[in-house]
Parts: sequence; C-alpha cells; structure tokens
Amino acid sequence: MQFPVTISIKPSRRLRAALVFVHLLAGASVFAALPLVFAAIASAGLLVSLWQAWRLQIPLVLTLGKDASLTCRLRPDDEGLLFEVLPGSTVFGWLLVLRLRGEGYRRTLIVLSDGTTPMEFRRLQIWMRWVLPFRRAAGAG
Repeated sequence: MQFPVTISIKPSRRLRAALVFVHLLAGASVFAALPLVFAAIASAGLLVSLWQAWRLQIPLVLTLGKDASLTCRLRPDDEGLLFEVLPGSTVFGWLLVLRLRGEGYRRTLIVLSDGTTPMEFRRLQIWMRWVLPFRRAAGAG
C-alpha cells in the first residue's frame, strides 16, 4: 500500500436508517409508557437527539499516514486536522469504529461499508489492522 492513502467517506444510508429506527422505537416506547404530556416532552427531546445525530453525518476526506497519523478534512482542498487514533478503535467486516483524539477534544467516527467504495473501505480496514498495532508496539518499546 502506498502512503499517504486518501479515503472519501460519505454519510451512510444504513447508519441513518438505523438512527431513525432507534429513535422511532424509543418514541413509541415513550408514548406507551408515559402520560401524553410527558410523552410529548420526551418526544421533543428525541427529535433533538435525532437532529444532532443526523447533523454529525457529513462527508469527510481522511488521509492515512504510514506512521499511523490520520488527517481529517471536510473537502479535499482543506488543510485538515491531525488526529491520533486511540486504542479501542474496532474493525469489523462491515463496520469501523475510529476513536480519535484531536487538539483538545475527542471524536468517534463510525464508518459503514456503504459510506465509501469497497476498495477504500478495505484499505481503511488494512490500515487499522496492520499499521496501528505496529505503531503502538514500536511506541511502547
């Protein structure tokens, strides 16, 4: 694999569908368990929660470095922010969970296989499985 690797991530339709489903399920549970006034207030809170989760699903461009560095940009021509990938980041066949630490804050990035091309998703999986563990082992010794 030639470094740096650039990967474009778009919002996942499956993740958005899961968010809507979970919020609808929670809303139905609230209306079944609470009086109408309290259920309406709780539903307003659920709508705010759904809006915030939906708003965080934005297109990103990631640049993966050989030294396990990760740069995140909103557009290909942006300068980008440098992140450190934290332990606890997870790789599955259809899902990647990246725990990131930037300057002064942390973020969790969820990437589903429909959020990018199959080749880019595979490159990100390989980078997380091979480059990150070797970097951590070299840093510990």
